[in-house]
Amino acid sequence: MLTVPTTFLKGTPSTPFTNTYSCLFDGVQDYVSMGNVLGAYLEYNVAWSVSFWMRGDAISGTDTLFSKQDQSVSFRGLNIYTSSSRIYVSLVNTWSANAIWSYGTTTLSNATWYNIVVTYDGSSDESGLKIYLNGSAETMNNLTNGLNATTNIGNLAPMLIGARDAGALPFDGNIDEVSLIASELSAADVTAIYGGGSPSSMSPYSPVGWWRMGDPGGTSEFPTITDVGSSGSNGTMTNMTSADIVAQVP
Repeated sequence: MLTVPTTFLKGTPSTPFTNTYSCLFDGVQDYVSMGNVLGAYLEYNVAWSVSFWMRGDAISGTDTLFSKQDQSVSFRGLNIYTSSSRIYVSLVNTWSANAIWSYGTTTLSNATWYNIVVTYDGSSDESGLKIYLNGSAETMNNLTNGLNATTNIGNLAPMLIGARDAGALPFDGNIDEVSLIASELSAADVTAIYGGGSPSSMSPYSPVGWWRMGDPGGTSEFPTITDVGSSGSNGTMTNMTSADIVAQVP
């Protein structure tokens, strides 16, 4: 358990940061839904970053980690997911002709915690999309670079942790400390977020969304995953129980 003096965005000054819990997803039907929120922060022409910690139990398949993607409308939106034990990102207006689709080259291992940070500069070009793994920039493989700079990726799908729209591609493993930042984090920021391999407060980066995945109250938080970022977009644990808030953290 890590305790660091800091300040919650929605807490009182000098509240200590303590990371004790994560959410455990079953890879079958579990996910956390925030509803149709914060889409304007994930558009093709604005800078943003997403940070989280994950530990997969079976990551050789295709499993979603964080998404706001409408599979009924040409897969429009954002999907961050694992496939073939690597991290993939898709930004889509119309799949796959009008999209950016890239992945990192590092092969992930099961039962191992990783900090994943995805940043985007709003350029509508693959060069503006970066994946960081444990504080270091991934070598990117770019599969599609055709996102038209005049077409949006906005959609009506819910923002989800642990699955894609309609519960598709569910993740099997733990996810912790998920945040959405309305800017492109620098490499130095990402290094600081990874730190020594344990989560720390995201408050210095002014997240619009920050889902602590069970902290501070543990099972008493169920079924709400509180957003302590500036937007207050709380998540709801779906097809899950209080036992899926577990004392297992990086």
